[in-house]
Amino acid sequence: MSTATVESFVVTPVKGSRRSTFLPRHIRGNIMKAISFENTVYGVMDRICAAYDGGSWDFFEVSNGAFFMAPAAPTTPVEISVADNYFRGEMTPAAAGIVATLMALSSMAFRHEEDEHLSEAFHCLRDYAGTREDSGLIMRAID
Repeated sequence: MSTATVESFVVTPVKGSRRSTFLPRHIRGNIMKAISFENTVYGVMDRICAAYDGGSWDFFEVSNGAFFMAPAAPTTPVEISVADNYFRGEMTPAAAGIVATLMALSSMAFRHEEDEHLSEAFHCLRDYAGTREDSGLIMRAID
């Protein structure tokens, strides 16, 4: 019988003046790439969440180097529907943000194949997502 160890991660909200450097720090390259990434996340959320109508987002950093954005919303479940894989389900705003961030990272990694950092960022975030209580929902949404 083997024993599986679940790595624990520390998730830190990004507050105050650190917010302005969050995306440029994580989406390396020029500022336009960071802006493009941010808009891609918003576009993904608009596509997968019929109730999404813009608004404020929170930024988070994970101790393994991952990062994600999530709608700044109460813990009210969010209905997510991904037409490409027939996923439909409810999840927390944080989980929905992780899904949107993962999808945006994947999209950007394919558009910027020379930037291995985007692919690494995707894998770090997916590793973290796999340890969450709602990991099954997240993984089915991005499958």
